[in-house]
Amino acid sequence: MASILIKLRTEYFTEYSMKQYSKVKIYHGGKDFDLSKRWYVYFNYAHPTLKNTDGSPKLVQQNPIYYNINKLYHIKSERMKALKELRDDVEELLKKGWSPYENEESRIQYKASYSLDFALKIKKTEVKETTYKDYESRINQFKDFLNKENFIEPIDKIDKQLISKFLKTFPGAKNRNNVKAALSSIFSILSDESLIPFNFIKEIRNAKVRTKATKLIDAKTIHKAYELLKEQDQDLCVYIDLISIMFWRPIEIVRIKISDIDLSNKLMVVNTKGKDSKIKIIPSIIYDVVANYIENRTGNMFDLKAKSDIDKRGYMTERFRKFRIKNKLDSKLTPYSFRHYRITQLYLTLRETFNQEETIKQLSLITGHESKAIFNYIHTNDIELPEDYSDYLK
Repeated sequence: MASILIKLRTEYFTEYSMKQYSKVKIYHGGKDFDLSKRWYVYFNYAHPTLKNTDGSPKLVQQNPIYYNINKLYHIKSERMKALKELRDDVEELLKKGWSPYENEESRIQYKASYSLDFALKIKKTEVKETTYKDYESRINQFKDFLNKENFIEPIDKIDKQLISKFLKTFPGAKNRNNVKAALSSIFSILSDESLIPFNFIKEIRNAKVRTKATKLIDAKTIHKAYELLKEQDQDLCVYIDLISIMFWRPIEIVRIKISDIDLSNKLMVVNTKGKDSKIKIIPSIIYDVVANYIENRTGNMFDLKAKSDIDKRGYMTERFRKFRIKNKLDSKLTPYSFRHYRITQLYLTLRETFNQEETIKQLSLITGHESKAIFNYIHTNDIELPEDYSDYLK
């Protein structure tokens, strides 16, 4: 019996004239919604040879469909939502005429666009919303490219030449490499699902990226902007503190809930890009600011009306831009300018006590960046210059 998971990747067939299947149902661990049990989707389908006493096709229950959902979802609401989506997909297939009794040899090859959507759906279960949105955008760009190229072949007919041609449509080496990385990740899923023999995108070399120095804003401008923030926008000021003193990313900040903040132990726990949760200390320099800001608040630390985390981040970015324009500040000033200023300040202060290697280790612990990233930042931006080396040349 052909697997329904394979058919989820295929083009749909014409609708049967008579109904040959039962309603697709969900088993959710019993009346208690027991998460320790395996939840699944199931249905009955007309057997090609078995008949009822009245001569009608006998509906036979098919194998349960798990679709890796039990492994991926451990919260009742999330698992139920995923199963409902799977149920709807199965129902759509059945409406279009798919039969679980088709011979394996009769499977038609799946068009590239459907294969990419299938892999994208799997990727959605593996990454956070912001990361998924990037994958979705890149894959949609690739699908548009395939349409312009009049490419209507199955996914396994895509080759290096076509991928390279697509990558060349993007300006800038870093941009091309990011697109390539997204495509490669999706093609790895296609390979895992046996839709392509292997992920050949891994063999395409990355374009050489020229490292550019970060635009560092002078201390006078930073201090002036910060004083204006304190006077004009308390929310934005606290937001900047979390970016520049606690070194959270903007997308992480808009996720912070009051329940994530433990004032008694001076700790904050937030969902991050690299892991489900990251714990950071609340340094004394910002402790009172945080404590006073969240007093009598519930829910999220920042009460933003936007629906998604991406939209919330965008709202705060735009709010800062308006603040900058209103006060006629340097057009290069961004929330990250305060972060870079603080990192530079920390590095130079730590270097008064520690050697470079130990300083980078200490800074890595504070910021959450890898040591290599910090070293590259210091080197690229000339944060530390050598002492006069004339004596070594005599």
